[in-house]
Amino acid sequence: MVGVAWAQQPPPPAAPGLTPTENQSLRLTNKQLVAQLRQKDAQQAELAFQQSLADLQAEADKVKTEQGWPKETQFDIGTLKFTSVLPEKPNHHVEGTRPPEATPKKP
Repeated sequence: MVGVAWAQQPPPPAAPGLTPTENQSLRLTNKQLVAQLRQKDAQQAELAFQQSLADLQAEADKVKTEQGWPKETQFDIGTLKFTSVLPEKPNHHVEGTRPPEATPKKP
């Protein structure tokens, strides 16, 4: 989100011939005030959005606890899916040999 700093100091004097009319100045001031209000609205909306994401994650953590799933279980907020983060089984396969599951069992 891009922020804008609103100056609270008077603007520098305008160059001769570059001064808007009183009506134009009032229109510009009005648009500036509207923009400032919208910026505050956007900041409040961002805070509400972040709180909603935190609430969603807290609910996912509650589901993990209710299910007895490990804390390491991952939750995707976009798909609402859980994935297990189990350590990979070590590969003890030696090149040139068959892995145990590929070795035929003797009758």
